[in-house]
Amino acid sequence: MGVPIGTALIIGQLALGAVSTFAQIGQARAAAAESSQIAAENFTAANKELTRQQERVQEVASERRAERIARADRELGTLRVVLGELGAGRANTISLVSELGFVEGIDLARIGRNADDEVESIQSRKEAAHREPTDPISAARRSFSNARTGAILGLVGTGLKVGAWEYRRREELDVLRNKRKD
Repeated sequence: MGVPIGTALIIGQLALGAVSTFAQIGQARAAAAESSQIAAENFTAANKELTRQQERVQEVASERRAERIARADRELGTLRVVLGELGAGRANTISLVSELGFVEGIDLARIGRNADDEVESIQSRKEAAHREPTDPISAARRSFSNARTGAILGLVGTGLKVGAWEYRRREELDVLRNKRKD
């Protein structure tokens, strides 16, 4: 004699529940992996862009320093010509050249300080971008864990339903058998 139809249905229902459970777990795992991959790609792109911005800030600062130095050289040349034509004394010339150098030094320091502040600001954004990927990755892991737990609990629930159905069926059979004996 083969397997009774009720038992075959129970086995089929449990098998279907198991297949469904593993499919849900696989889908959750794939979604978690995809979210992690996207977060990593976003971080890489953001980091690359912020590094490019830092490099550009340094380039602009170098250009500004070079422009300021060239302007100071022109101003110094003009100052020497004017002072020479006016017949200014050596002390006046040294004093004016020193003041021009002092102003140039302040300008160069300001350019450097502004560039450093901007690079530091971008670095802070890079560090924040480095922390951000952990949020979607953690969320994806939690989602996977929740889906896996839900799928397993669903399988257990299916097993309990099938078991309850089988228990009820056997009880009914026992009642029918007892009625026949009476």
